[in-house]
Amino acid sequence: MTLVLNALNSISPQSGAKPDNLTNLKFFSAKGCEKCGHLGYKGRIGLYEILTMNQKIEKIILSANISEYDIEKIAIEEGMVTMLQDGILKALDGITSLDEVLEKTRE
Repeated sequence: MTLVLNALNSISPQSGAKPDNLTNLKFFSAKGCEKCGHLGYKGRIGLYEILTMNQKIEKIILSANISEYDIEKIAIEEGMVTMLQDGILKALDGITSLDEVLEKTRE
């Protein structure tokens, strides 16, 4: 649960996606049936991480001595939501389960 709280706490308010209340998080788990092959899911849903270019990020990318981690840090500060964060938000909405998100986003 620490990973989930850290991911949610690190969502920038500029993203417009940060949940208001992080104290009573409610996640759902998938229940299967014969129609879904006992998976608990129907269809697919994407987890997205979109880097929106702005002048600050462009300037940083064009500088020679910057790591991908620094670019990611600045992009998150500027409002980018990571795939893990997007998945957790979808799990909070009941679209998928937290287990599925963690399985698909582990590095």
